[in-house]
Amino acid sequence: MNKVLIAISTYNPSGHDHYNVWKMVIDGLVAQRKEDLQVDIVVADNISAQAGRDLLLQWQHQIPGLYLVFTEPRLPMNTCINHAWMLMKERNYDYYGYVCSDVIHTNPDGISILIKEMQELPDCAVISCQVDCDMCDCFREINIFDPSLPATPLKIMQGVNGHFYLYTKDFLKAYGWKKIDVLWGHRLEPFVSY
Repeated sequence: MNKVLIAISTYNPSGHDHYNVWKMVIDGLVAQRKEDLQVDIVVADNISAQAGRDLLLQWQHQIPGLYLVFTEPRLPMNTCINHAWMLMKERNYDYYGYVCSDVIHTNPDGISILIKEMQELPDCAVISCQVDCDMCDCFREINIFDPSLPATPLKIMQGVNGHFYLYTKDFLKAYGWKKIDVLWGHRLEPFVSY
């Protein structure tokens, strides 16, 4: 069985409505679980108001394998993700990932597909996926989310990166359990080979 830990950042809440999006992100990750794939989730919360943290605590009681890390003082997003991974590394996951708090997985086989592609490419240590629609300002013309649309196949580097990365355990060990983006700019990431 492959064991995966996905960290969710909470860097961009904008009122109570955004917490509903967080729940969709969490539910999309829960839907990835299979008999041969354990997907645990840690929310690395560095910014949400108490109302948001109360909702996260409520969801933690309802969703097995959902963990929370609240940081005080509120630290930068990457620091929180690194901190969450460090706290959980003794659980010996095979893969570690992170997703922004507005990236919703609509393909229930997405993580399985990414792991399969990584295993077929022995030199691959970091992988990301294609997105169906991007909500960044530069793609305003397709600023939609319609869960009734079928998800596109996930393929390496065939679309705008959705700020979902999956790392091998060995990669993170080599980099001191620190998250890195290959490039930050969402316009550049499609042209980078992982």
